[in-house]
Amino acid sequence: MPPKMAVTAPRTSPEGELADAPLVRFPLGLVGFETEQEFVVREDPNHPMVTWLMSQGTPGLTFPLMNPRLFAPDYTVAISQVDLKPLGFTEGDQVEIHAIVVLRTSPPAVTANLAGPVLINRRTGRAMQAVLPGKGTRVPAPDFRSSEDPAANSLILNV
Repeated sequence: MPPKMAVTAPRTSPEGELADAPLVRFPLGLVGFETEQEFVVREDPNHPMVTWLMSQGTPGLTFPLMNPRLFAPDYTVAISQVDLKPLGFTEGDQVEIHAIVVLRTSPPAVTANLAGPVLINRRTGRAMQAVLPGKGTRVPAPDFRSSEDPAANSLILNV
């Protein structure tokens, strides 16, 4: 049986390669990585469902992100405007919601952390990891089989 999804983290790239990638700042860091506050967000051209969060302070510290609705179609984040303050959120801003995922090769598996979504405000370039009470921490991914058609492996969802 082929792996559900074979994805390799990009190697730490020279600054020139990431010059056009958006920089996001996490004023509070990430859970467990509170001192890591600057990241580049890089799309993966080979895997349109994966976005990489690449630390600017620690080479090689990279987190794969995916749309949480791929794991739980009814996934929502209930968060107040006060809690969105680290994002510089103002009415009318659109906040992207991502789940940090764990990619294992043996056995092949993808799981998502739905209890700690990453929220990104592209207008301000600020981001945060929310900690949601009552959400399951890890959810297995649906079956993402390889396909000759790249569009078959991608979904466009509004979160």
